[in-house]
Amino acid sequence: MEKASPNKCTIMSNKNQGIQINIKQDFINDNLTAYAGALQISKYMEKISIPSLFDKTFPTNYHSATKYSNMHILMSLCLVSICDTNRISNIENFTADPLIKKILRLSKGIDEDTLHCRLNLLGEKGARKLS
Repeated sequence: MEKASPNKCTIMSNKNQGIQINIKQDFINDNLTAYAGALQISKYMEKISIPSLFDKTFPTNYHSATKYSNMHILMSLCLVSICDTNRISNIENFTADPLIKKILRLSKGIDEDTLHCRLNLLGEKGARKLS
């Protein structure tokens, strides 16, 4: 795989293929976000293969209505915990941030019901794998 430039971030898809995301670093007031540090953290997480580890450990069973993979849910939880957000309703706002959506390749933020449902599906067995 080609080495990513400083302004690019790679997120692994469900087929473990790298997808380059070009995120332009801009300091204009219109594009400011409270979660700017998440870009550097996600680059580091990708470098040590955390997204692909999540994909392998917690594979997603895709159905016609599946919008988010388990990797998306778990990556958002990792980023949200580092960014000091601790309520599920705030996680919904976090994933709706334009930078976070671009980092995670989301078309829209992950809603609260989806987070509840997916975390319940992981259950105790999933929680033990995470710890």
